[in-house]
Amino acid sequence: MSLRSAAVLTAGVLTILTTSPLQAQDASRPDFTGTWVLSIDDSDFGMSPPPDSALIEIERADDHVVIARTSHHPAAGGENTTTLDMPADGETHEATTGDESTDASVEWDGEVLQLWIVAQSSVGAVDVFETWGIDENGARLTIDRLIEVPDMGEFEQTLVFTKRE
Repeated sequence: MSLRSAAVLTAGVLTILTTSPLQAQDASRPDFTGTWVLSIDDSDFGMSPPPDSALIEIERADDHVVIARTSHHPAAGGENTTTLDMPADGETHEATTGDESTDASVEWDGEVLQLWIVAQSSVGAVDVFETWGIDENGARLTIDRLIEVPDMGEFEQTLVFTKRE
């Protein structure tokens, strides 16, 4: 697979994998709710080209969170929006993102939210593991991501978002 094909595949998978649920708010856990804007300059996309823009909107509802992520990525065909709503119980659940079906699980590890998603792609199942953390001021969301792509190996990314007031 060519580097361009890998970049396009990774960009498309990243768009699909942009959703994750949370549990009911616990005083020891950060509040992820709100609108978050991708800081392209502060992020590290690894070998993938960055999107032109990306936005995450997180809405809390008891033991579920609805997360909608919209990105504009020319390599992945333009604007894509993905929404996921599921319990944060550490169990694997089927999630629907547009016309795609994925398996996902979410759980807390202290103040860090952990998300695992399997997305089907043209090269097979792509595994993505994310850890979400917020700075002490609640203004900066950092998502560390490990992506495993069949026959291509592992890729790491760090996505940095700032909270929109």
